[in-house]
Amino acid sequence: IGTLVGSLVATLLACSLIFHGTVELFSFVWTHGTEGHGWPHGLSSPLGFFENLISYARTGLHKYTPFLSLLGYLSLLWLIFFKEPRIHIRKVTTFMAAWLVVWIVALSVFNYRPLRYQYLLIIPMAILAALWISSAPETIRRRPKIAWWQIPLLILLNWYFAYHLITPFTITSLSLATYLRWVWLILPVAILISLGELALISRKSFRASPRIVAYIAVSMIVLSVVNDTRLYYNWLPHRTYGIRDANRDIAELLGPNAVISGQYGPSITQGTAVKNFPMFITDPLGESEHLLRQYPITHLALPGALLRDLKKADPRFAEVPIIARYWLRDNIIHVVPVYDLFGNAEAQKYQPTKFEQGVRAMFKVGSTPPDVYLTEFLKEHPDNRSATICLYHWYAHTGKSSECPPLVEKLVARWPTDFAVNLLAAIYYRTQSLATGDAGLMTHANEYLDRAVYYNPVNEDIIRRQFFQASPAMWTI
Repeated sequence: IGTLVGSLVATLLACSLIFHGTVELFSFVWTHGTEGHGWPHGLSSPLGFFENLISYARTGLHKYTPFLSLLGYLSLLWLIFFKEPRIHIRKVTTFMAAWLVVWIVALSVFNYRPLRYQYLLIIPMAILAALWISSAPETIRRRPKIAWWQIPLLILLNWYFAYHLITPFTITSLSLATYLRWVWLILPVAILISLGELALISRKSFRASPRIVAYIAVSMIVLSVVNDTRLYYNWLPHRTYGIRDANRDIAELLGPNAVISGQYGPSITQGTAVKNFPMFITDPLGESEHLLRQYPITHLALPGALLRDLKKADPRFAEVPIIARYWLRDNIIHVVPVYDLFGNAEAQKYQPTKFEQGVRAMFKVGSTPPDVYLTEFLKEHPDNRSATICLYHWYAHTGKSSECPPLVEKLVARWPTDFAVNLLAAIYYRTQSLATGDAGLMTHANEYLDRAVYYNPVNEDIIRRQFFQASPAMWTI
């Protein structure tokens, strides 16, 4: 514990010295935790703190690691009641338990707790589980003496454990209010479990056989392998290549002097020669605006919802065209040019590619039609996804319906696991079926709709709504 506390203090002091007179770091941390997610519920009241604490892993950590989590729970029970005689083992278990608890408590106050922030806890859970398996047989032979301070710790541990054991089977609504209400519904169950454990441990005849520990350990390890194999093979048929395709796409779309920033800049530029300036953009821009002025950032890769808010709040973004759209995991990412927005002399030297000129021409009437730029660009990069989609939408918008079928067929052949491409094809064939009365085209449309849902089941409602409401000329997803 001393090592953890000392490391925290040293880190805070170092940050204070390095960032003295500025607010970039702490502003980023606070904004990242609160902006767009509201004031932290865990800081709203004592009840709110416990609601966020007990429901910390509601985004799925223990669902994906059920048996490791159970071993972690047993190891924490062991730590509460049994003292490890070997000091070198005790130091490790104390450090790992502190890591696990401090991380959960520190992050639980915030509303924004994505699953990726929780995966780190697999490390202390695994080490605690290993130490429990190796040490418990020697330390649980004797009945422990129960102290008063162990009882609230036991109830808190069982409260957390029971919540994540029961709610995956009881909660069907994803609303925050439902998750928080179940925190209090679970509390009586946690108290009953605690009373049962105390009664068991307090019995004079209490003995825990080392053989039981061995059976539990082997069972959990085998079940973990089975569960992980099941998760992998459930994912395998639905796998997509969104990041890889975005990397290849963006490398062709932008000019050699492009510099992408924003939340998703690192993701869409990995493995490419496109420069990236990591920065978390907020609405309003706040502290990040002077960095946009200071550095030659030419494009931003932002979540769709954030860009929509910026367009409403900041006049500079109102007319900025979206030059590319990507889905990474379950989020729509928009790439927009900003080289002429913030007055950076180096950024203003950026020369747009033929593709970018074509996209701008789609939104501003000029002497050269967009399809001239786009077809010229596609001669150099025939397999570019964004350019093909833009050209398809332009032809659909201008009534050149005869040009659309080969582009649709090209898209679904080249990117068969891209749900947005499949949705585009579904909307196109549905529209054609309604216009011609050809029932075969509607069958075709439904096949592509099913494929779109298959590759992105999380967004099924959005996909089906777009299928019935959108037209080929509209940007859908």
